Amino acid sequence: MIKKKQGNQKSQASLEYLTTYAWAFILIVIMIGAITYFGIVNPKKLLPGRCILSSELECKDHSISIAERAIRLKLKNNVGEPIKVISYIVKTETIPSLCTKAFLGETTGSAADIVWNSGELLDVKIAECDFARAGISAGSQEKFQLKITYYNAKSTEKYSHIAEGEILGTVQ
Repeated sequence: MIKKKQGNQKSQASLEYLTTYAWAFILIVIMIGAITYFGIVNPKKLLPGRCILSSELECKDHSISIAERAIRLKLKNNVGEPIKVISYIVKTETIPSLCTKAFLGETTGSAADIVWNSGELLDVKIAECDFARAGISAGSQEKFQLKITYYNAKSTEKYSHIAEGEILGTVQ
């Protein structure tokens, strides 16, 4: 009768235990990858919409409309002094200039032609957006980079500042 060493049985049990759980872990990782790849669960759709700018200009609300070819923003001047906006630039990761014009609310006047008082809320419509060129369709959730160039109303354009941020929202 040959006696087996007690230490070998413990090692074998440990190895079998680790191997079993390693295979289970690999199977779970493969399943999560397949679910994500085939779009059953799209993490981008689970994120809430947001509009974030630097602290000088606060984004209170936003909407993205393919029918209007526009992005609407409700912005608040937190600079502490009246400002004038030089430009609004919206871009995506692939398109450097998605929208070409900015208006106040529904009017046709340029959003860059007014003095924006401290603490004042403005409804800005950034229009003539080429969503088709960017491959953006209704119902998708998209991320846009926003860059607003402004200067103190008591100064000149030479002393301009930039407020940058992003918009993440569902396209309507």
